[in-house]
Amino acid sequence: MNKLKVHILVLPRWFALPIVLPAVVLGGILMGGGWFHILLACFSALLLMAGAHSFNTFLDYSWTKLDQGQPHERSKPKAYTSGQQPIASGLMAPREVLINALAWYALSAIPAILLYMWVTPWIIPMWIISSLTTFWYSWGKLHYQCEMALGLGFGSFGCMIGACASPNPNLLVAFLAGLPIVIVWGFAAEVADQAMDAEANWDRGLRNLGAWAWKNGVPVPLLVILIFIVACQVQSGLVVFGILAPETIISLIAAPILIYGAVIMGNNFNKVGVLLSLGAVFIYMIALPIGQALSM
Repeated sequence: MNKLKVHILVLPRWFALPIVLPAVVLGGILMGGGWFHILLACFSALLLMAGAHSFNTFLDYSWTKLDQGQPHERSKPKAYTSGQQPIASGLMAPREVLINALAWYALSAIPAILLYMWVTPWIIPMWIISSLTTFWYSWGKLHYQCEMALGLGFGSFGCMIGACASPNPNLLVAFLAGLPIVIVWGFAAEVADQAMDAEANWDRGLRNLGAWAWKNGVPVPLLVILIFIVACQVQSGLVVFGILAPETIISLIAAPILIYGAVIMGNNFNKVGVLLSLGAVFIYMIALPIGQALSM
């Protein structure tokens, strides 16, 4: 694999695009932002995500050390990404990955600055908070907090960036609207992701919900399904309080797919089951802004 491909395709981990973009669009729709400004917010968040993922590769190798060592001693390549492997495999130096991360962040700042000039100054603090979340996430893997960092970064903070497509964004409403994404992506999906790495990284200090599930023999598929149910309950509450539209109920079409995927995945993380579960999460996320748009 040549380095250019790694820089452009592997390190950014574009597989998460169906998570971050629906969150941004949802926030923009809720605030009644113009579609051109929502598009700018999407570009900023997407490039910010690319930089955050690249930073995560750098930080997990150089800071937390979770990706150092022989293949059986470090985080595993997943069915959906090998973005954590370039430094550990010797393909790239840490400095190259750091430059990649900074480049994505710099590109992300361009549409954010345009939104600052044309729409609202709130985009700047939201961009800064979101850009720092990746450092919280890496640190949180060792301190029981990575699920919250990941969930907020992709969910509530993504919605808040989207809300900045409007001149007077209600950031509290956008934050609350992103909570189902916080739970589904930050907890349900992350539990499975971290449980895959727990055996290799437990002795290095990995401490999060997925690692504890592995350590204590808790069935990960059951845990994923239970967390998804919690997200649906939170979504229902947001509908009752008028933050999300009743039409967002279409997101529940993902439920049977997730159940099948989780059961097939099992505690041995069968590839088909993992991808099916991830696909269900994508469907859930994409359906949220579609349902919200249908109510307009």
